[in-house]
Amino acid sequence: MKKLIILFILSSSFLFAQGGAVAGKSVAQAIYYSGGNITTDADTLNGDVVIGGTIKWNASSIGNTYIDDDITLTNITQITTKPITSLSATNWRMFYSGAGAIPIELAFGDSGKYLMSNGASGAPTWETVSTLWTDDGTYTYLTQSVEPMELRKTGLAHGMTSISSTDAYANFAISDGSNGGLAISALAGDELGADDYIMHLRAVSVDADPTTYAMVFAVGKKTGTTWTGYSGSQKGFAFRNSGAEILTISTDGIFGFGTNADAPYHMVSMYDSAPNLCLTDVGVNDNITSLATAQDTNAFWIDADDTTPSLGMTNSLGNAIGISTDLLGANMVLTADTLKGAPVWQGDLEVDGDLTYTLVHTYGAFEDSTRVIAVAQNTYSRVTNANGNLFATHADTVGITLVADSATIVHNGSYYFNGSFTILGSNTDTFKVALFKNGVKYLARQARFTSNDTKAIPISGYLKDLVGGDDISIRVTNTANGNDPTFVNGNMYLRKEHN
Repeated sequence: MKKLIILFILSSSFLFAQGGAVAGKSVAQAIYYSGGNITTDADTLNGDVVIGGTIKWNASSIGNTYIDDDITLTNITQITTKPITSLSATNWRMFYSGAGAIPIELAFGDSGKYLMSNGASGAPTWETVSTLWTDDGTYTYLTQSVEPMELRKTGLAHGMTSISSTDAYANFAISDGSNGGLAISALAGDELGADDYIMHLRAVSVDADPTTYAMVFAVGKKTGTTWTGYSGSQKGFAFRNSGAEILTISTDGIFGFGTNADAPYHMVSMYDSAPNLCLTDVGVNDNITSLATAQDTNAFWIDADDTTPSLGMTNSLGNAIGISTDLLGANMVLTADTLKGAPVWQGDLEVDGDLTYTLVHTYGAFEDSTRVIAVAQNTYSRVTNANGNLFATHADTVGITLVADSATIVHNGSYYFNGSFTILGSNTDTFKVALFKNGVKYLARQARFTSNDTKAIPISGYLKDLVGGDDISIRVTNTANGNDPTFVNGNMYLRKEHN
């Protein structure tokens, strides 16, 4: 058995230590030699040999030479200082250390395969590349069948495992395993920051004045090998609160609002051949199929029909007010159960049914009285009694407050006043009756007496631009002396004319 001995260079001299003769084929301890060649026919070198030249054994290059003692190598330079390019091995191999720390050659795998680790104590193997993605020359596509693809954040733990894995913040899945479609889910934990969103779509451009839309949402249908838009009114877009629609947009541009947004006439059509709008209360008109049924209760509608456009509203009892006009707008037709207000029409007005108009007014009167009003000469006193209800004997008021024989305006506008007062006086009296607004004289009429007699003093006029809270009262004075007037009867009437 031959042994290769590693030699150590000490100097440029040749040295034997504790040795026998080379001719005897044995060297007991070591040979140190620094230059030239060592040639020997010895069978065994038992010591360390450091060689600066070429080793030959029996005048030949070393053959089956081995190291008898245990040795651990961590670098090729522990064996040789020659460059690795001058070493030789089997063609197209790689090495790894196997069990027992024995170097093992591994031939390269077939083309396209990759070297896969099989764990800390397993031999590596050549494996086929996964078919997760495939490039067919036209498209690169995901080749898995129905498994969703996810983006995950370790520790997210939102717990919505029926939708995705608990650490997924994005899930991309097929909508229908047989027919396709894409479902994208964005998922978040308990609380996001003030400026964060569960899903955020953003379209940003350098161009500050773009000529195209920044973001486009489109739907359509197949035509041949491409696609086109839908015809007529089809389901286009939906915004939902879980499974309930809160806003829908049909393919002909009709918006639907509310929890039953898909129902006709819960929708708004802004521009088409017959745009319409119907607003109804929640839960009453859940199954509207026509504009007529949209009008049954608690509804307001606009129907811009190109023949007879109409506008109307209904209350909870179904009482309705409807306005429509013909194509030329020459006539306007009003249909109503009850109409309140003061409409002004241009053109002919046709009323189908009773027309009820609520008149804003107040009226008060008294008669067969000898009510004495204490006055001072040229100083006005209010026409009333101790209880403030002189005019309440005959009173009617709507939209105006009549308290303490004074009228308080509720609705802004211009008003008409008319009144008449009969006073008993003497031949020396000159009584003047006046209409006061907020304590300031507004209208006045007087009567001069030439004998002990009664005279009626009428007063009327137009009160412009009264506002809510204005106080209207009747007052009297004697411009000739300090005699008090005695009122026999009187009445006043105040009516709103227009805004």
